[in-house]
Amino acid sequence: MEPMASSAQQNARRRRLTHRALPTVVALAAAVVIAVLLAFVGQSDAEQAAARLARAWERGDARGMHAALAPATRREVRRRAFARSYERAGAMSTGTSVLAGEPDEEGARVRLPVAVRTRAFGEVRGEVSLPVLEDGLGWTPEAVFPGLAPGERLSRRTDAPPRAAILAGDGRVLAAGPASARRVGLGRAGTSVAGAVGPAPSSEESEATFARGFPPGTAVGVSGLERILDRRLLGTPGGRLLAGRRTLAASRPRAAADVRTTIDPGVQEAAAGALGERFGGIAALDPRTGEIRALAGVAFSAPQPPGSTFKIVTATAALEAGAVRPQSRFPVQTKAVIDGVDLENANGESCGGTFVESFAQSCNSVFAPLGVRVGARRLLATARRYGFG
Repeated sequence: MEPMASSAQQNARRRRLTHRALPTVVALAAAVVIAVLLAFVGQSDAEQAAARLARAWERGDARGMHAALAPATRREVRRRAFARSYERAGAMSTGTSVLAGEPDEEGARVRLPVAVRTRAFGEVRGEVSLPVLEDGLGWTPEAVFPGLAPGERLSRRTDAPPRAAILAGDGRVLAAGPASARRVGLGRAGTSVAGAVGPAPSSEESEATFARGFPPGTAVGVSGLERILDRRLLGTPGGRLLAGRRTLAASRPRAAADVRTTIDPGVQEAAAGALGERFGGIAALDPRTGEIRALAGVAFSAPQPPGSTFKIVTATAALEAGAVRPQSRFPVQTKAVIDGVDLENANGESCGGTFVESFAQSCNSVFAPLGVRVGARRLLATARRYGFG
């Protein structure tokens, strides 16, 4: 009986504690609500509008910012142009986030403290001043960035740091030197994996590089490892962020650390030598770790259909579905016919035998019909497990 009495006493004690704590919780919640209401009631209409604009700015919500303005201002400043002005300021300043303080109405204007975190210039702090109109909150072009005075335009002068080097797994240089004169190691074997540096291949990429703070025309990786590792090789630009002729913020360019890859110089030279002048690509991977040891030809700089490498997917799907076993036998033939279309083996060779032999010889005449037999849904699911798509 004692355990039951003890349990009843504990339950009674919990109820007493709950009843005692409930008024405290309710009082705290009420205090929070009252504090919020008092803060809101204590703000003028213009301050409330500026607060809505500030919260929308922090979210990156140009539509919400525009909606906080007075009706007359919204008619005068179209939303698309309004949004574009903030996009340009963000790209120019390399801004990544905005944090606004509490607005304060003084006379015919509302002052809003704003801090903008940037990639190239650190955190930039200042104020935005918005006019107070009869029908609400006004807006002027200098409100796109803190610290701008009427008539001033936001601009910058930046420099890129020296481009970092690309190293092989043993530390030997694959590519090094300034972007305008890169030096490639391992001769032609190194060129096929290192790639090249040049002008941005598209306007979108050029705009993205500019938004990170680099000056117009900055060279970027256009092929090979130079392209894949471009963001890690470029480093961080530096310079001055300007309001008219005034400096709002300044920084120094910072070079990135050299990037050591898993490329094995011996394997890379062997792959490039085996390929020679033929069109094609070779990718050598360490099967134990998945690390890439060599990339030659068009292995990754000129994407091609997966071709026979997809037989790995077909083989996996077929084995898992029970459609074949390793010793299943297939006819030796030169081609398969799929939906009335001849699909030949490489160079018209005869190919077949056991499933293992057909896989080793990469028999199109075996694997094409097998893919149809397995079905698209299972093939797609298996391909995704391998990282395709």
